[in-house]
Amino acid sequence: MGLSHKVTLASTFATVALILVGCGNSSNNAKKQLITTSTDTELSTIDLSKTTSVSAFNVLNNVDEGLFRLGENSKVEPGIATDTRVSNNGKTYTFNLRRNAKWSNGDAVTAKDFVYSWRRTLNPKRLPNMDICSQELRMLMRFKIKKPLLTLLE
Repeated sequence: MGLSHKVTLASTFATVALILVGCGNSSNNAKKQLITTSTDTELSTIDLSKTTSVSAFNVLNNVDEGLFRLGENSKVEPGIATDTRVSNNGKTYTFNLRRNAKWSNGDAVTAKDFVYSWRRTLNPKRLPNMDICSQELRMLMRFKIKKPLLTLLE
């Protein structure tokens, strides 16, 4: 696999990981939080699967929660994924999802939601290494790639 395919795959992973707008913890006891940000460009879309703008990506990155997120010192940490398993051959990734993740309307986020987003975003022309993405259980998703990519979760 060429470098451009690896970069494309890694970039798409980052985008898809943040695709579920409005996901996050919901608690009746949560304090109202406010984030103020500015950008010098107009957002052409708030759909992460369609955005190509760095400005839009940065704004949407602040309101989305995906499988992973950046923690202190930009270290990758779990977001909605509570457990990640990679097969011995490096081709199958399995994610258990946090059970208390909610959409902005209060509905539970499930593996079905992630699978829908992945399938909607991933295009075989953009990511020829992706083989299949499936919902295994209500809170478990799995995807397979054709060739191992050691940097996939970095």
